[in-house]
Amino acid sequence: MAKDNYKEMISIIKEISITYFFYQDRVRRSNNGMLGSTNLEDAKSYIQNTNQAFNQLTDEEKDIINNEFFYQDYADWWIKKYSRGDFQKKKKIAMHQFINYFSEVNNAN
Repeated sequence: MAKDNYKEMISIIKEISITYFFYQDRVRRSNNGMLGSTNLEDAKSYIQNTNQAFNQLTDEEKDIINNEFFYQDYADWWIKKYSRGDFQKKKKIAMHQFINYFSEVNNAN
């Protein structure tokens, strides 16, 4: 996989993550009566599609995507599990899978 493609995948998943949390906050505020009766169907659909794509990953891929992009507890979480080379390979695969599943889910809806 080309280096530019790797950086592009990182950028795509970061954008998915940012949008996911933005929409989650928007829906939460709406449920708490903090927002007016705005149309939240797009937000709810985005959250559902992201979760559906995530749920199609293997447990290992979920672990990588979660820790690298969604719930970043600490930078070197992977060191006790993988060598640097193994982690980079597995991360590329996980990113590729997540983007593919996300695209499939969004194209289907």
